[in-house]
Amino acid sequence: MNNQYWRELEKDQKVLYLFAIFGLIIGAVSVVIFIVEGGPLTGTVSWRKPILFSISFSMIQINIAWLLSYLPVWRSRSLVTVGFIGWAVTLTLVFVFMQQLRGTMSHFNWLTGAFNAVIARLIILFAVLACIGALVITFQSYKSLSTGIPSALARTIRAGLVFFSTGNLMGFTIIANVVYLLFYLGRTDANLYVAGEAGRILLPHVIALYGLSFLSVAYWVISRLHTGENCFNLITYWIYFYSGCIAWSILQAYPGEHTSNFQMLSYTTLTLLVIAFVYGAYRTLHRTSHQKRVIQAVSSNRAG
Repeated sequence: MNNQYWRELEKDQKVLYLFAIFGLIIGAVSVVIFIVEGGPLTGTVSWRKPILFSISFSMIQINIAWLLSYLPVWRSRSLVTVGFIGWAVTLTLVFVFMQQLRGTMSHFNWLTGAFNAVIARLIILFAVLACIGALVITFQSYKSLSTGIPSALARTIRAGLVFFSTGNLMGFTIIANVVYLLFYLGRTDANLYVAGEAGRILLPHVIALYGLSFLSVAYWVISRLHTGENCFNLITYWIYFYSGCIAWSILQAYPGEHTSNFQMLSYTTLTLLVIAFVYGAYRTLHRTSHQKRVIQAVSSNRAG
């Protein structure tokens, strides 16, 4: 990050970048502790959680800080970006790391002591705040973006924020399911604290959350290979492709009793997505090579 870019950032963007660096430090410390102490990488109590949370939360804050450069500065923007997203996800990561150090679950841990119950409720509160912040920023991206930015970039920002907001809303599906099972049905199985009987909801939740990062990287790559309409069309394709990935993950998450027919639909969708991915990659490379040939032909004609 060069000094000129840093000086031009708004205060809330700088704070989000610093939060992201702090999150990566927590992740690095978690990796070191895991290497020294060992232990499982699966289950409700493992170093996998703070490691993955640090990476994903840092990516989210970096993405949000980057796209804020193309959003107007409204009066309560810092409250939404730093308070509802920055502090919320950073404190969640701190609590996840702290609970792992204590050797106990961080999520939905209501029945093993008053302190754990407070932490579990705070994590849910932070999830609510982050979701509100994501929805506000998504609304602002459709209301007004900076003038003069490429249409492909505008579509990337808006679609990525829709994916991010969808992932947050999927998280509330998990919370609602666990609260229903625990408080209304009286289920106390430890596994229910993770995601309830609809544990596969985690799949669309995670895939949708990563949509913003996926499109940001896709735009960074494509915009360096193509410009104008080509760039816009390719970004649109990858948005459709990722929407299909989310749709497939939802088909996996809600099978219900429709075992044979539903699974057939799910795997058919996955097959079509693989074909679409191969075709899209081919088209991207083909258009790139074609563009290079055109440039070389024009350069040869001018030289002649």
